[in-house]
Amino acid sequence: MSIARLPVVALFAACGMVSIAQAENVTFDFDDDGAPIVNGQMLESPNAFGTVFDIVSIGPNLGAAAFDSDPFGPNMNSLDQDLLLDMGNILILQSPDFPGSSGSVFEIPNDANDGGAITFDFSPAGFAVGVESIDVIDLDVGDVTMTLTDGMGRTRMVTIPSAYTGDITEGAPGVATIDFTGGAQESPNIAGLFTEVFVEAGFNGSDVVSLLIDAPQSGAFDNLSFVPEPTTGLLLLLGCAAAIRRRR
Repeated sequence: MSIARLPVVALFAACGMVSIAQAENVTFDFDDDGAPIVNGQMLESPNAFGTVFDIVSIGPNLGAAAFDSDPFGPNMNSLDQDLLLDMGNILILQSPDFPGSSGSVFEIPNDANDGGAITFDFSPAGFAVGVESIDVIDLDVGDVTMTLTDGMGRTRMVTIPSAYTGDITEGAPGVATIDFTGGAQESPNIAGLFTEVFVEAGFNGSDVVSLLIDAPQSGAFDNLSFVPEPTTGLLLLLGCAAAIRRRR
């Protein structure tokens, strides 16, 4: 068994804990059991996640769902051509205009025009987490705010201005990585357009309990990157390695 080749959530399931102190990248391609997430699958906890973080959404949408961004995949003829960036599954807030579903899978995944709010709640993890970055996709209308909250209730807020990513159907990049560990970042779409960052005094970026994304318009997200607190991660690495050796 190779630790490096296992999906991050499969590592969580196999070891019952986070196993490494380096950054973990959640792509929304696999669930907490390491099973592939299908196009349109509902991602609200407990449908796919809940071992390390819960996903909860509010607003004029039907909840978080997976959208296959393959330009030649199942959504190639969808209304969401601006989401076809060939990034595997990405996370959207499902449009109430397409409510049809089969079990826990929306039949026509489509991002909600009026957006909503998504919360990644890290309280199920049981250990300290530092959220490093997330990719934002098709954020071309309306400002989006992202708020990290630490264990003491202190916050770090990033505001992403309208037109920050642009739309790939109009020749823009359509995607950008928001780094939560640094300062303001320039748009890959418009020179001189920057995010705004506000950090409350005493905020502890290594003890994040939640990430709240407030998006007033449509768009998508991918590649949520986070790390366990270093000492915890090292101890859990040793425990996981021992468990894997016992299984051989």
